[in-house]
Amino acid sequence: MLHVPSGVNGPSGAREITHGLYGQALRAWQIGEDPDNGAVEFRVFFPAGTDPDVTAIRVGGNFQHRLGGDDWDFAGGPQLVAEPPTPDRTYLSVATGDLPAGFYEYEYLVEFNQAPSRIVTDPCTRYGGLAKQNSGVVVGGSTPQENQVRPLPGGRRPYGRTVRALIPNVRSCSG
Repeated sequence: MLHVPSGVNGPSGAREITHGLYGQALRAWQIGEDPDNGAVEFRVFFPAGTDPDVTAIRVGGNFQHRLGGDDWDFAGGPQLVAEPPTPDRTYLSVATGDLPAGFYEYEYLVEFNQAPSRIVTDPCTRYGGLAKQNSGVVVGGSTPQENQVRPLPGGRRPYGRTVRALIPNVRSCSG
């Protein structure tokens, strides 16, 4: 299992966008709210009491050339480091250097002690990618407070009626 170094702090100054347990634990986000650039923090966790026999996790993506490396070079990608464990889980995280505003794709390389390495996506930020099921993170742009969603005049139509209106031969969304 990964060694937990002493004195390693968790995320600080991070823009908190959460979606329940996984939103707090598995994600990538810009640190700070600079609209022009910022570092990205990548974070995953293992539940307490589990030992997945992971020896290392590295992140690779199309952001690496902005940090002086080669895109999708997992061996040269940032390695996640274990934070001090909490009673219910152990977090691993890494922050990049500053990246210019933009949309970046990434995946993790997970290395195991007794099994072949695997390249996996972050299930909380997977969006489909251009050619694979890559994960994505946005740097810069507007803040969540600047993007207030207003109700539609007259309310929102139920999903099923919308689909039936767009595709008249659909009887229901459930089959």
